[in-house]
Amino acid sequence: MVTTPNDSVVAQRLLVECARAPESLLLDGDHGPVTRGAFAIAATTRANDFRDAGLRAGDYIAVSAGRGNAFWIDLAATWIAGAVPLPLDAHMPIERRTAFEERTHPQWLIAGDGTLTPRPFARGTSDRDLAALLNTSGSTGTPRAVCISATALLGNVDAVRRVLASPPDIRLGIALPSHFTSAICHFLFALLDGATLVFTERRLLPAQLIEFLVGQNVTAFGGAPMQVRWIVDFGDAGVRGLRWMMTSGDHLPADVASAALVRMPSTSLFVAYGLTEAAGRFCILDPRELSVAAGSVGRPIPGMAVAIRDEEGGLLGPGETGDVYASGDYAATSYVEDPDATAKRFTNHGIRTGDLGFLDSAGRLWLRGRNDDEFKSAGHKVNTVVIADALLRTGLVSDVAVIGVPDPVVGASPCAYVVALEGHTIEPAILLNLLRQQLPPNHLPRWFISLPAIPRTGSGKVERQALPAPR
Repeated sequence: MVTTPNDSVVAQRLLVECARAPESLLLDGDHGPVTRGAFAIAATTRANDFRDAGLRAGDYIAVSAGRGNAFWIDLAATWIAGAVPLPLDAHMPIERRTAFEERTHPQWLIAGDGTLTPRPFARGTSDRDLAALLNTSGSTGTPRAVCISATALLGNVDAVRRVLASPPDIRLGIALPSHFTSAICHFLFALLDGATLVFTERRLLPAQLIEFLVGQNVTAFGGAPMQVRWIVDFGDAGVRGLRWMMTSGDHLPADVASAALVRMPSTSLFVAYGLTEAAGRFCILDPRELSVAAGSVGRPIPGMAVAIRDEEGGLLGPGETGDVYASGDYAATSYVEDPDATAKRFTNHGIRTGDLGFLDSAGRLWLRGRNDDEFKSAGHKVNTVVIADALLRTGLVSDVAVIGVPDPVVGASPCAYVVALEGHTIEPAILLNLLRQQLPPNHLPRWFISLPAIPRTGSGKVERQALPAPR
């Protein structure tokens, strides 16, 4: 496939990889198979259509997801045309889309029906290394667009490839919204590693996820911790052929990781910790260490480094909990049009991730939740991740979220949102009695709120804004 001077660094790599094995599958799943050769032709044709419509190299294009194979083709076409994609949810509420456009200034929008529409903005970029503007998850507030370079995007994927050392001809299954950073990383991994991306954008229940994996002959899986938990719990339903699984996006309880060792001994489980601000993955736990480090997210991928610092920015030693900082070759340096957030997140020490954690003596990172997952109640520190893990261990709930709620007497008190295990009902008194056997008094929830489902983003993070306030 012939490139042109407008092609981005990502496009050149993409076209070269497609040309290596044009008859092999790149995409499969709910929307049918697409070979690498057919993908490259479709993306190049689409890029030419963009240019004919007036698109110029350096223009920003908001690319709506939720369109199956067409989204991945348009993403590649944007790179081939030398433009910068801004992947976004096709079903984003109009007020959020308006705010998004006012902040990022895309010159073009690819709508949910695939139509390319000009937008009333004049700003683009002359930076040929700028590969994408990727949105943060927005699980704790307004999503922000991160400037991601081609060096970071491709370098991160290549570093992950080295860590996974995946066997050839993998059918990599994902059940994620395509505009999420995690999904884009999986797509690029499949492209560069000779694998097939088998994807669905449907929200799947446990039995549906197993049916998808088995029906599509998936041999590797990347997804949220809750999805991995379902696979481990119901893995005897025909998914024992998985060569490996990768989980990222939220906390994976240690007992789930340990259970995977026992129930799925032939499947390697990679526990990952990722950041959009780091172009994807940041740390990965080697599966060979699960038996001694279940609950850890491992060490930084090649090219990245981690440090734990106190509130003043001082380095902390092994075992000391503080703020997690990420730095290295794939670290971004700014958000788009958000100087206040940029100043808080991107520091002289690297990216302040917003997570709490500590390093053990072997250099592995252990997370203790977000900054706001830890609060003081009557002068004592309370960690909501510890409470959530204890609730899951009761065997009575299938999903849980815990937050600190302002309390006029003690400052803040834990509130637990729980989803009953099928066939059970939530009895707060019973849950409290079970928690008393595991937790100190200050960690016992003041409120239990039963929900049919915990609101989560496509990457599995709790959408705190959507949780109802206790009465």
